[in-house]
Amino acid sequence: MKSALTPYLVRFSRRLRLRDGLHFAQFTLPFAGITALLILVIGRLLPIENLLFYALLPPLLWLIASIGYTLFHRLPLLQVAARLDVELGLKERLSSSLAIANHPLQNNHSESYSTLLAALHQNALQAAQGIDPSHDLPLPFFRRRVLLTALEAALAAALIFAPNPMQDILIERQAIARQAQQQAQQIDRLRDQIQRNQAMTPQQRDELLRKLDELSRQLRENRGDLKQALADLSRLEDALQAKIDPKAAQRQATEQAIGDQLRALANSSSDSSLQATQEALQKLADQMKDMSPEARQALAQQLAQLAARAAQAGDNQLAQALSGMSQAAQSGDAQQAQQSAQAAAQALQQSQSQQANQQALNQALTQAQSSRQALAQSGKQAGQQAGGSQQQAQSGQQGQAGQGQSGQSQQGQGQPGQGQNGQSQPGQGGNQPGSGGGTTASQLPPGRRTGSATTPRGAGQAGSVTPLDKVYAPRATGSKGTGQMNVTGQDTSQGQTTTSQQNDPAGGLNNPSLVPYQDVYQEYFNSASQAIDQSSVPPEMKDYVKSYFSQLQPAP
Repeated sequence: MKSALTPYLVRFSRRLRLRDGLHFAQFTLPFAGITALLILVIGRLLPIENLLFYALLPPLLWLIASIGYTLFHRLPLLQVAARLDVELGLKERLSSSLAIANHPLQNNHSESYSTLLAALHQNALQAAQGIDPSHDLPLPFFRRRVLLTALEAALAAALIFAPNPMQDILIERQAIARQAQQQAQQIDRLRDQIQRNQAMTPQQRDELLRKLDELSRQLRENRGDLKQALADLSRLEDALQAKIDPKAAQRQATEQAIGDQLRALANSSSDSSLQATQEALQKLADQMKDMSPEARQALAQQLAQLAARAAQAGDNQLAQALSGMSQAAQSGDAQQAQQSAQAAAQALQQSQSQQANQQALNQALTQAQSSRQALAQSGKQAGQQAGGSQQQAQSGQQGQAGQGQSGQSQQGQGQPGQGQNGQSQPGQGGNQPGSGGGTTASQLPPGRRTGSATTPRGAGQAGSVTPLDKVYAPRATGSKGTGQMNVTGQDTSQGQTTTSQQNDPAGGLNNPSLVPYQDVYQEYFNSASQAIDQSSVPPEMKDYVKSYFSQLQPAP
């Protein structure tokens, strides 16, 4: 049955839950503060990202726990009555009345018992009506715990606003992580480009794509570990270096020259594509049956020379095919000529695939080297920026020390490079640039100059390169030499010595290897451009080399 005390006990229950919540909050607050303080101390010993968030997390959890305990901590009414009886000294009036009201004695219905029970309930109700919760049930306040928490908060604030030596490392890691993400995007773009390259062999393309995918994933997962990023890039560079053929560029240039000569022999188009070269091979095979023996003999000799060049470049398959065509031209075997032409075309096709593989490997290697340099430079710049304030302070102290020494040096008279007023005179040993004097500073600042690079100035027109009359270029004249060779050695006093004398030696001859500078410039420029495009030269150096040759271009 419902007791008349229930409304009062419900109101008292809310007051007791608030007191319990405050008691729990003040009791656990120092533990939250000491935990946050400990995290801040660890954050000054180890680099921790989002340190402030982790330091504020314990107080936040404490606040949530305190509010939740206050709101959801339920108190039974009988327990509320018992606590009020003990705390207010009511001698179990409230708890007894509530217990009897909820569980009356069913076997005793005497009039005296009913009168006693009514008096008990009335006495308990009067006691409940006389309770003032705000006065009789004050909120707890633990002074020592609050002061301890305030001290912890002051120390935490000092650690938060004081310079953190680990912040430099965090800034460096963030810069490296951002740079790693950027390099991963560049590798992804290179991967898409290689995936669209149908000239590569499928096996080589899939293997290279797998390595690039793995490197991109490693860079994206990197959280600022420069050593790990450089190690990942170095592993890829080693794997690519093991597959790169150092003679690939030479072989490609040789095969390009062979293709040009084959098209010239077949009188085909000047197109340098693979299809044009294959058509030239087929055309030569078809023309052999209509050639005279002398023409076939000349063609056989030229094909044999091309086969020798292919063999020297390391392309044995093409060399065998061209050698077969040479033999077919000598014997006049049209069927063998057709088969050898098809074999040569197939060898060129396979060589083009290998060249595409090598170019893709060089591109990947160049990208890996560029990424490694970018990451290393990013880490260096981040470290310099992070320690900039300290370096500026040290530079300021050194500058003040240098000014003091300079002032002392200018006070005397008769010093080298100084006049009567103690000022440094130009050209007399002063500290001016180019004056020839020294300095008393312990450390000099780095030199800084402004301006732009210009072309060399010679005896010709100012501001342009003076064209040479002739330069040594034996390839441009096709000179084969005299066949003589001089080999230097060491005299061991063994063997015989032969001496020949001539009373009237002939005058010197014009060297045919000396040709006009304008005639060979473009050839060397094209060769250099092709070489740097096919090699693992850093991108920033490629533009530098091309700019150098542009400045050497002779005047029209």
